[in-house]
Amino acid sequence: MSLYVKLRYILKVVSAAAWVIVLSVSYAYTWDNPPGFAQTIKSWFGSNSSAPSLFILAVVVYLSPNMLAAIFFMFPFIRRYLERSNYRIVMLMMWWSQ
Repeated sequence: MSLYVKLRYILKVVSAAAWVIVLSVSYAYTWDNPPGFAQTIKSWFGSNSSAPSLFILAVVVYLSPNMLAAIFFMFPFIRRYLERSNYRIVMLMMWWSQ
């Protein structure tokens, strides 16, 4: 494997671990009276009244690459156009989604 493929796999493992933490913490905010470990997590980060929207936002951000892949599947001409793009952010997004 090339260095970039190894780097992508390492970054995917790190991002998966980060998502486990982000989704767990944001889900702990959705409960009014969380039991056990969820109460501990909630006490670490404080209490917030807009918590359910934080969890929904985290889920939407987490699922956005899958939504983007579905759009690329339904509209292949968009994917072909983006593959020829020279913008760094688009190149990163296409590299990450491989």
